Amino acid sequence: MAISKKNLIYIIIGALITGILFFSFLSISQPQIPPGEKEYREAPEKAQSLLQEAESLFDEGKYQEALEKYQEFLDQYPNSDRADNALLMIGRSQMLLGADDGALLTFQNLIENYPKSNNIPDALCHSARIYSIKGNFEKAEEYCDKILMEYPNLTGSQQWIIEASQKLKSEIQNQKLSQ
Repeated sequence: MAISKKNLIYIIIGALITGILFFSFLSISQPQIPPGEKEYREAPEKAQSLLQEAESLFDEGKYQEALEKYQEFLDQYPNSDRADNALLMIGRSQMLLGADDGALLTFQNLIENYPKSNNIPDALCHSARIYSIKGNFEKAEEYCDKILMEYPNLTGSQQWIIEASQKLKSEIQNQKLSQ
């Protein structure tokens, strides 16, 4: 039984298609790790070291250096489960350096990109304070209301957010009355 050239071509094409499909399914079955997350898994010591260094710099009042370390962490580990913390601290550093507009953008980035983060009330509170300082009392009050309505039961280390929001809202209302 001889195989004709035509049948041989069909067999080769069929084998190629089968091979391509087989290897395609193999690559699909491999777990896909988002960029950045793989690095975090491979080098958690380095990631932790960056965060600890950034935290130390922040605690020492070296806000520009801390901001740079937090940004370095985000650049290297963008999919880390600590990325929202790094954003919050970048925003706080910017705020303490007087870069209020940058801080507002950073806090907004945190709010929009990490909607389930525990740091949202913190970002909202800092944003409200900045808007109040800038004289945008309506926006500041809006953020305070959002905190008080959506996060009324903050406890522990976040209790200050409720108290600060209530105080700021009262200050805003007094400011409105005096105008």
